[in-house]
Amino acid sequence: MAGRTSKAAKAAPTAGQSKRTIATAAAPAPRATGIKVRATQLGYYDHTRRRIGDVFMIHSEQDFSTRWMERVPSSTPEKVTSMTEALKRQQQDLAGITPPEGGLGIQVGPDDVPPDLPSGAGNPIDAE
Repeated sequence: MAGRTSKAAKAAPTAGQSKRTIATAAAPAPRATGIKVRATQLGYYDHTRRRIGDVFMIHSEQDFSTRWMERVPSSTPEKVTSMTEALKRQQQDLAGITPPEGGLGIQVGPDDVPPDLPSGAGNPIDAE
């Protein structure tokens, strides 16, 4: 029985070894097929929150949503924004350190601008 190993040699891995094995097994394999898209709004796909600017693969054309996705070339590198990165960006935006993507989010429309005030008796500023 020269080629056989004993039961002692097949002992269970230590706690550290089993964690590494689980972490390695849980890592998702890159998708070879599908459509590469970028999130234009916050959304959820494949049990994952997708933030603005994230680039990821979707399984099929039926999964594509015009509400919050746009197609990108397959050569575009995939990008996933972590929760920590998103919180840091939000804190910087609130502190005014850097403007967020797409500007400050303030849009002045025609309804926001006061109409021209008549001069003379109808204008309370000129009445003084």
